[in-house]
Amino acid sequence: MAPKRRWRWLESTVALQRDAYDHDWEAIGRTDRRVSRSIKDNLWAAVVEIGEVAREFSWKSWSAGKPFVNRRRVLEEVVDVLHFLANVLIALGVSDDELEREYQRKQEVNRERQRAGYVARSGKE
Repeated sequence: MAPKRRWRWLESTVALQRDAYDHDWEAIGRTDRRVSRSIKDNLWAAVVEIGEVAREFSWKSWSAGKPFVNRRRVLEEVVDVLHFLANVLIALGVSDDELEREYQRKQEVNRERQRAGYVARSGKE
């Protein structure tokens, strides 16, 4: 029996786009116009989903209401956010391996910042 292949987030989302929505970037081509529109549409959808996350826990520090967290719904809504972010990455042609490398690189940047006593300031890194 062959070893089970590990699940790949972006690969699985590419398959979902192709199989469920009949959308295949390789077939239609990644023009700047198509990629820009996909990024815009998916980022706005992610923003809406983030708003839905916020309704599932008490985040208002000034509120006198009883604190709550609907863990199941927070997880469900965060997965929706991740779905739309995956669509952005796929539109850009990012692979799971590239994402993993970049995420690890950025984590190391953040670790170094913390070790060096980094204080947030305006501007790009």
